[in-house]
Amino acid sequence: MSMWGGPNPGGNPPAFGAEPPFCLARGIHAADVRQGDVLTVTGSLWAGAGNSYAYLWFRNFVAIAGATGATYTLVAADKSARIYRRTIATNAAGSSAPVFTEPTNAVKPPLQAPVVVVAPVIIGTPQVGKVLAIGDGDFGNGPIVSRRFGWLRNGVPIAGAAIGTRTPEAADEGAMLIGRQWVSGPDGVELQIDTAAVGPIQAAATPGPGGNPVTAVVMGQSELAH
Repeated sequence: MSMWGGPNPGGNPPAFGAEPPFCLARGIHAADVRQGDVLTVTGSLWAGAGNSYAYLWFRNFVAIAGATGATYTLVAADKSARIYRRTIATNAAGSSAPVFTEPTNAVKPPLQAPVVVVAPVIIGTPQVGKVLAIGDGDFGNGPIVSRRFGWLRNGVPIAGAAIGTRTPEAADEGAMLIGRQWVSGPDGVELQIDTAAVGPIQAAATPGPGGNPVTAVVMGQSELAH
C-alpha cells in the first residue's frame, strides 16, 4: 500500500492527477449459448492511463479454475450453468473495483448431428437400364427431418444426380457407383454419409429368345446370360 492510498506495486508515486481505473461500460457477451461456444466480451470501456486487466470467469458464482483469459470456451461442465466474467483493471495509481458481466442464460448442450445406426445401402441391380435406389438407413439423435441425395461415379460426383434413385446409363458402364446422403435431425445439423460402392455396372441386358432380356443376379451383381 502506498502513502497515496492504494496498491503501488512499482514503489513509485503516481503521476500528479493520476487515478485508478474506472469502468465506464462493463461490456456484454452472448446470453443464449451452447457448449462449445466461445464467450467474448465486447463494448467494455475504461477510464485511466496505462491500464492492465485481470480476468476470471465464473460458473454459477464459483470461480472456474484456470479460466483467466479474455475469452472463454464453454465446456461440458458448463451445461445448465450460468457463466460470467469478472474484470479488475490496474494502473500505477491503483486497481478498480471488480466489474462483472451479466451472466449467460443456462448453457445448452451442443447441437447434435444424426448418428449412423445402420448405414444406407444401394438397392437394385447394378446394370445399365436398371433402377438403383439409396436406402434410408437408420439414424440416432432424433428423427430425420430432411434428406438430400447425390451419386458418385468412380468417386467423382455426377452432375445433376440429386435424387435418391439412379438408372445407370452408358456413361456408367464399367464404373463403380456410390450413393450419397445428407441427413439432418431436429437440431438442423447435417451429416453426410456414403453407401458402399456397387458395380462395376454391367452392360444392358441383351435380348434372349422371344426378345426378352435375359439376366442372372448373383451376389447383388448382374451377369448377362448368353
